[in-house]
Amino acid sequence: MPALSFPIRLLLAMMVVVAGVTGATLSISQKKFQESYRDLYARLFQSQNNAFANKQGYVLNGFKQTSAGFVKTRRLQLALEEVADGETEDLYDTAKNELDIRRLIESDAADTNALRVTFYLFLGTNGQVILSPSSSTNLTLFTSQKRLKQQLGQAGQVLNKTDKQVVIYITPENKDGQMELQQAIPTKVIDAASGNVLGALAVGFPTPDLEGGNEMKAGILI
Repeated sequence: MPALSFPIRLLLAMMVVVAGVTGATLSISQKKFQESYRDLYARLFQSQNNAFANKQGYVLNGFKQTSAGFVKTRRLQLALEEVADGETEDLYDTAKNELDIRRLIESDAADTNALRVTFYLFLGTNGQVILSPSSSTNLTLFTSQKRLKQQLGQAGQVLNKTDKQVVIYITPENKDGQMELQQAIPTKVIDAASGNVLGALAVGFPTPDLEGGNEMKAGILI
């Protein structure tokens, strides 16, 4: 094999150097690219997390305040006292009317961003769900779900040990039989005259979705 001339050897050496520099430059550029996108997604996640926390706080505070005021209604307290005699229709009718006045029940209104309750169920002093009357067809879907009643019953037991409102995550089934992640706030109902605990009102509602023109929804990061 003939020996390579000096100019050719020099050219080959320069090509090797250029290839090495180019490879190093590409490696550095790739690392910077990865770091930039990692920082971008970290900021995006933090922004989405803050947005969810803010909206979650707004929703929870709204339902907490509404429930706290609702359970002080004397008519509601009297209706809950009558449950011992097997009368539940007046109780749930009262609840429906009060929630309807506060515009918390689904309606034909065009405002899709309004806060709406999914269900409203009462718990007895033993923490167990008080079944709604057959006339409350919108609640029958929920009172027939064994798992949901167990989840609310457990919350009722916790509520017996504290005077504060609690927030729980539940998984009721929709009309298609699919489980949906939702939240509920059980609130004690205390007789204004005697101070005795009559039971509790559990208001259920969807978890808030994140907005901003993307498909990301509210969820739990594991």
